[in-house]
Amino acid sequence: MGPSLRQPGRLLPLCDHLGTPTVADLLIALVQAYEIQGSLSIGTALNRHGLDHTAFVRVATAAVATRLIGGTWEQVAEAVAHAFTDGGPLRVFRHSPNTTWRKSWAAGDAVARGLWLADHVRRLRDAPHTPLSTSGWGLQDAQLAGDPVTLALPLSRQIIDHVLLKPAYPAEYHGQSAVEAALMLQSRVADPAGDITGIEVRTCEAAVRIIDKQGPLHGHADRDHCVQYMVAVALLYGELSARHYDDAVAGDPRIDRLRRVIRVSHDPEYTRAYLDPARRAVPARLTVHLRQQAPLSAEILYPLGHPRRRAEATPHVEAKLRSALSLIPGVDVESVRAVLMDYSTLRELPVSSVLDLLTPRDRPF
Repeated sequence: MGPSLRQPGRLLPLCDHLGTPTVADLLIALVQAYEIQGSLSIGTALNRHGLDHTAFVRVATAAVATRLIGGTWEQVAEAVAHAFTDGGPLRVFRHSPNTTWRKSWAAGDAVARGLWLADHVRRLRDAPHTPLSTSGWGLQDAQLAGDPVTLALPLSRQIIDHVLLKPAYPAEYHGQSAVEAALMLQSRVADPAGDITGIEVRTCEAAVRIIDKQGPLHGHADRDHCVQYMVAVALLYGELSARHYDDAVAGDPRIDRLRRVIRVSHDPEYTRAYLDPARRAVPARLTVHLRQQAPLSAEILYPLGHPRRRAEATPHVEAKLRSALSLIPGVDVESVRAVLMDYSTLRELPVSSVLDLLTPRDRPF
């Protein structure tokens, strides 16, 4: 439901390449890209047709990148027409038994194509006129069984204001609440591997459709799209970080034992809360059944990082910023952080100057 954080992957380096855009220009472009991708995604569920939502990443990239490089209104429209003509990539690589690392680079592939189209329309005027609606051959008939492509919301700032952050643990969007509930209960289970006899996860329809996954898991890309895996790790380890998707952790036999007793089901009320534009909840209820004590249960409607919990999430976001800056050799973490947190000054800086601050000081070239 929520747009993912892919826009910086194309707009940040483009602004750096152009040289003149400021951080304020970049942020405006980011908002535009989020609104296009997000409103299209809400209005048109490509995954119900077996297609991947990165098709809309490509559309948003083509539109905003064309504007940034000085394209006219007509050229923006042509770039978007080309992006729709490319159709939708199959979603097969996100689901068993075909989940692969392509899940991690699919958006990058869409970004590259969108940038190419933006450059293309500067030189050639050859865009199709009706790539969506042409009978039989347009995207709507050829790939969407006649369903129309629609913008669910007016293009303003509805999407960016409702982006779900992931400040505490790397879990797929629809699994955030189930993981948080598992972490809440973990300290109340003395021996998760030995005491737990069953686990129920009630959630919305989208979560069941996207991350309810049984059977073998093949690598990181498979594991972070499996709610059973993420819940099992949270209950066993009391945390969930990137390292928990590694083979070393995945080889823990206790994880698969817990996965086998986890049952995921659809709660219609949770789906209504998920689809309600006034709520945009990401609900889940976790119930843990134990051998010698009453069941434990926890419900999360709005996970940490949801717009309704922004203040609670802020310290986690700042901690992630410090941690990320500390990985850059030679960078003064606190001085760079001070620049990034002072918006009144930051917004006027060229994007290229900000990236200079984030460049390792001991590069071998």
